[in-house]
Amino acid sequence: MYKILIIDDEPRHRKGLANLISKLRPSYEVYQFKNGGEAFDFIKETNVDIIITDIRMPVMDGLEFIKCTKERQKNVKIIILSGYANFEYAQKAIELGAFDYILKPVDEDKINNLLIKVEKSIKDEQLNIKEKKLLMENLNNTLPVYVEWMLNKWINGTATESELSEVKSYITDSKEGMVIITETSRHHKSFNDYSIEEIGEISKNIKLWINEKLGSFGSTVSFYLRNFEDTLVSIVVKNREPLDRISFEGLKDIIGEIKKDYGIDIAIGMSNISGDILHEAQKCFNEARSSVYMSFYMGPGKVIRYSKSSCTEDLQPVVDQKSEGMLTNTIHNFSYERFIDILNDIISKMLVSGYPYPDKFKEAFKIVFINIIKQIGNALTEKQYNSIILMITNRIDSCEDMQDFKQISVDIIKQIVNIYGNLKNNKNDALIEKCLDYINNHYMEDLSLESISKKFSFNPSYFSTLFKEATGVNFIKYLLKIRIKNACELLQKTDKKIYEIALSVGYRDVKYFNRVFKAEKKMSPEVYRQLNNDFNL
Repeated sequence: MYKILIIDDEPRHRKGLANLISKLRPSYEVYQFKNGGEAFDFIKETNVDIIITDIRMPVMDGLEFIKCTKERQKNVKIIILSGYANFEYAQKAIELGAFDYILKPVDEDKINNLLIKVEKSIKDEQLNIKEKKLLMENLNNTLPVYVEWMLNKWINGTATESELSEVKSYITDSKEGMVIITETSRHHKSFNDYSIEEIGEISKNIKLWINEKLGSFGSTVSFYLRNFEDTLVSIVVKNREPLDRISFEGLKDIIGEIKKDYGIDIAIGMSNISGDILHEAQKCFNEARSSVYMSFYMGPGKVIRYSKSSCTEDLQPVVDQKSEGMLTNTIHNFSYERFIDILNDIISKMLVSGYPYPDKFKEAFKIVFINIIKQIGNALTEKQYNSIILMITNRIDSCEDMQDFKQISVDIIKQIVNIYGNLKNNKNDALIEKCLDYINNHYMEDLSLESISKKFSFNPSYFSTLFKEATGVNFIKYLLKIRIKNACELLQKTDKKIYEIALSVGYRDVKYFNRVFKAEKKMSPEVYRQLNNDFNL
């Protein structure tokens, strides 16, 4: 039933105790060792349940043995057996994780009572683990759509009192709680290597790991934010350890494991602790969201607790005309160092009053770069202009953090400089424009990089490079955006069925259309139609 180790340098004592335990518990596997060193070598290879060890032994004494063993097998029950009634030894042994401390000599009743006590402790721990696992499965792995919908209403502050009563049934009676948000970098290049099914499995694993780490501090229920599948919301309600002891290092370990296993960055934002989480869930959610948004400025792979310096939704960042003019001048005589100096100065001035939400920060610089393009816009065709604007929007939207933003900004200004130079020398490639025009008019057909290259007499590899330089995105992404854009128009302005719209924009498989639409717009076609309904049925 259980594996038990007897460690004593006295052969007579060791064998006598082993025989007594074998008599009282015939099902036990009993192993004997004369010192802690031999026993420790054994447990390096074998999991054990119970250890009875003397304190004073050669090679490795009992206290050192307890410390080393607990680092390797934290759930093992270690009983100290000693002939010395030394309180200091007993206290040190308990501090190191010993289960009990008994004095020699021992008799049958003393050993039997000890075994009953340790067996009960092991069973209680196993039962607790099973209950926690069952609770986690019930609340996190099989949450019905209705429950997730209700939890989303709760943290968004739109739940009614009756719905709050129902939410209360999913958490403990303790009022103290907090919200933790785990944000996945969906723009990360590693995501391109995974299928939709694999990404779903990764999201499930992230949820399980977060719950396991937080579960030791309180009841935890986690769910992904509706229409934002990269945002995991975890509600932690105190039922054991104080919530302010939630380990930063433990959460950082999860970040490291996910990066190691999947090559994906995540950031974790923590709210303050609320004394009434049931009624303050929205406040805590906003705090956690403000915290996790700080990863844009601090870089990926961080655990960030809410503070007064966290991102502020009310800030509306702007770039003044003088600074914008200085950036515009860089296209005439581009200098990398000069551009970076100007950009850093603009960012520093912008952040003096606080940190705006990343989307608002990005929007301010989209406007700057679009205004720069307008300076040379009269020399561009309408399609060229729109293509460049799309490139700027896509590139800035895709940046994950400040370092990424600065690099993308340099890339954008370099592309603008190249465009300006090409315009000056009148060397624009009209053939690419014809390609784009053809794609825009035939997107609903079975197009591929190879077929377009062949039609316009390009080498596929060269065309791929040329296409990305012209549009800022690869061929597949450009075609996807054109198709989704037209699908959105059909969803808004017609009453066609979803499968009819899918066919109209080039997707034979409606299920695949639903998946790519949701990945692009963060919502299903049905939900998009409900939110953007421009026609009367």
